[in-house]
Amino acid sequence: PADNFTATQGGDCEDADANVNPGAAEVCNGKDDDCDGLVNEPGTTGCQTFYKDQDQDGYGLAGATKCLCTPEGLYTATKDGDCDDTIALVNPGSREKCGTASDDDCDGSTDEEGADGCKTLYQDADADGWGTQATRCLCVAVAPWIANKPGDCNDADKAVNPGATEACNGRDDDCDGATDEENATACKTYYLDSDADTWGL
Repeated sequence: PADNFTATQGGDCEDADANVNPGAAEVCNGKDDDCDGLVNEPGTTGCQTFYKDQDQDGYGLAGATKCLCTPEGLYTATKDGDCDDTIALVNPGSREKCGTASDDDCDGSTDEEGADGCKTLYQDADADGWGTQATRCLCVAVAPWIANKPGDCNDADKAVNPGATEACNGRDDDCDGATDEENATACKTYYLDSDADTWGL
């Protein structure tokens, strides 16, 4: 054949580029390499996985992907793990917040310990309203983490706490570090008896 009429197949869309023809693989280069009328279509060699990200928060749905040369439509996220793709504030990069009724950080738990807005609660096993020094920051009180104030010195006895009245019973009822101190309930009046004759002033 003369004058370059050597091909036995037609369909070349760019006869000045030997890398472009119907038998070539499409590559992410902005050209129609395989002459199918499309440029950089999904699945092109060198493509990247993009996740569908409806709320455009940077995190997509794990089960909705396209392999693209560049982001396209809603397929813009390069990270998956979004558990609610309709709320931009809900994604694995967010912090959990108390009271939102949603799993803000997509970890499978709602209003977990340490969430933004949590309240410091003290361990109160005897439910007397006074806790020990052990704390947890929770959105909602959960037994035994139910006390708003610490200071209980015996969390197994409801009658012993900083709000109790000291009584003559051999224990530190009011958790002040002293036992049966002066003026405790049921105390007896004693007189000064310097000469030990059993009679006082």
